[in-house]
Amino acid sequence: MVPFATNNNGNVKVSFEVQTHYSVPLSELSVNIGQRLEPDQNGVYQFDVEPDYHLIPGNVTQSAVYINIEDDDIQQNLIALRLRIDDLEPVTIYPIESLGNEYRVITYCQILGSCFLALSTVPNTGPVRVNVTLPTENSMKVQYHNAFYSEGQQIQIQLLDNEALLLECKQCDFTGTLIKSSEKIAVFAGGIDTIVRRGDVESTFLAQMTPVHTWGKDFILVDSNIDDMGDMIRIVPRYRETVVKVSGQTTTRINSTEHYIQGALNRGDIVHVTANKPIMICQILTTGSKQGLMLNVPPTEQYFEYNFNTHCRYNGFAIISGDEDVTNHSEPRIIGNSGYIATKVDSNSCQSLNLVYKHVTIFGQRDHAGTPYIKDTLYFSQPFLRISSQRYSRKPERADLRNN
Repeated sequence: MVPFATNNNGNVKVSFEVQTHYSVPLSELSVNIGQRLEPDQNGVYQFDVEPDYHLIPGNVTQSAVYINIEDDDIQQNLIALRLRIDDLEPVTIYPIESLGNEYRVITYCQILGSCFLALSTVPNTGPVRVNVTLPTENSMKVQYHNAFYSEGQQIQIQLLDNEALLLECKQCDFTGTLIKSSEKIAVFAGGIDTIVRRGDVESTFLAQMTPVHTWGKDFILVDSNIDDMGDMIRIVPRYRETVVKVSGQTTTRINSTEHYIQGALNRGDIVHVTANKPIMICQILTTGSKQGLMLNVPPTEQYFEYNFNTHCRYNGFAIISGDEDVTNHSEPRIIGNSGYIATKVDSNSCQSLNLVYKHVTIFGQRDHAGTPYIKDTLYFSQPFLRISSQRYSRKPERADLRNN
């Protein structure tokens, strides 16, 4: 994980919460940079990151935080790890097993503000070579060490164990940027001091990017139902000449891997998106506490294949296959010709709710105990992302670090 840069000169408060199938405590857990973990009674672990570990744009620092869950039961039943940095909205973190060495990113800073991306190595990999290829069609100015890079240029980076790098792009957009590395890395991206929907300047928001080999071609999107203006989505392709259909009606061809689609989800929408080649979708919204939030939407290829429990105080939609029995649940909605059904889920109590479904994901909002003004939103999906995309070209054992 990467603690994000802050204007605060003091410690950054980092907390995380493990979402499992069962309501079980975290009994065996360690953090690599010597931070002491103090669990509270609700199973949320908190520690401080000192200023020496803060990320500074354009500089490599020892900022990566490595969390190791040693409990075998939790490892097998993990649904999500949720990270909160200071008072920002939580972000879902993927395990190292799900990482890769080739990424394309989505960021958002369309009105004011800056876009950013952050890279982090994983433990015990040794030196890692990373090439970041900037998009060619928009004016870019990105600093790395004492040099500046512009559109179409390649930034060559070397990172060691537990090192991280923050790259910032003021008045320009990283969306479509290609990242290739010699070993597995974690990639985060987002925006800061930009306007999302309400017209207010939002704080930092970020999402962890998924490696291209886990992308899919079939997605169900659900509007958060928080903002009357609805949510936004951005779609990036893995390959050129990708055809994207929204609810079987609107068809768009993306001619370049640097191009993207931006669209809107109206309030209450449940939308089916398909593509002929793998794509990644991020959903951008403003939460109930008026914070910006970006979510990485899981493709149906990453839906659960076993029964699972939701966490307490989550309300939302379970997206299930059409052959599931929904007679005990209210308001099932068939989603186009996708073969999936959305049915409402209400888990207001602090008891986990067993959905007893397979082939499922859930889009939900959660009220936090003791802080009713905070309502975080997420998609649950497979914790260990699988290879889901069809191969269109021969993939080497290790990512080719030359330009795409």
